[in-house]
Amino acid sequence: QHAKGHKLSNEAKQKISNAAKRRWANKNKENE
Repeated sequence: QHAKGHKLSNEAKQKISNAAKRRWANKNKENE
């Protein structure tokens, strides 16, 4: 069960990091 929770948290971290990258890319587009 702990391993399953760890995998879930890794997926959550990836989603957050993907969202942050998208936000950053959008910010760069606005600056061009």
